[in-house]
Amino acid sequence: MKSTIAAFALLLLWPLLSFAEQADIVYAEGIVDLKYSDGELVEAFIGDYMETGDTIITGEDSLAELEKQSGATIKVAPETIFMLQEVERNGEKRNVMSTTLGAVRFKFDRLTGKEPIIATPTIVAGVRGTEFQVFAGADGSTLVIVDTGKVAVESQGETVELLPEEGV
Repeated sequence: MKSTIAAFALLLLWPLLSFAEQADIVYAEGIVDLKYSDGELVEAFIGDYMETGDTIITGEDSLAELEKQSGATIKVAPETIFMLQEVERNGEKRNVMSTTLGAVRFKFDRLTGKEPIIATPTIVAGVRGTEFQVFAGADGSTLVIVDTGKVAVESQGETVELLPEEGV
C-alpha cells in the first residue's frame, strides 16, 4: 500500500520534476529561432519553452525574453546564441546558462542557494546577486557587468568577485 501511495505521489510530481529546468518564452521580436537538443530548428514564438539542451538564436534586430519557474528573467539580445545546459560538478548536477555569442541580461528575483552557473567560452560565473549582464564576443572575449548584487567570475584559474557597477 505504501509503495502504491509513493508511486502515485511520484506520478503527480513528475511533471514538476521533469520541467524544472524549463524557460518559457514570454517575449519574442524579430527572427528568434529555437534549436532543440535533437538538432531540430524552429521559429520561436511567445508561449514556447526551452529545456536543458535547447538553444535560443536571435537574429539581427531581434530579442527574446525568457522566464524560469524560479522567477529568473533572461533577456537575450540581438545576434546572440544562448543555451540551457546541465553539467556534473563534484558529483552534483548543476544548471548552466551558456552564452556562446552575443549579450544576455540576467535578473534573479530570489536566490535559492543553488543558483545556476553562467558560462561563456572563456569564463564561468557564480551568481551571488540579482542582476547582471554577460557579453560574449566572436573573438572569445567576455565582459561581465553587475547592476545589483554580487557575481563571482572565474577564468584561467583566477576568480574575481564583482559588486554593483563593477565589470571584468
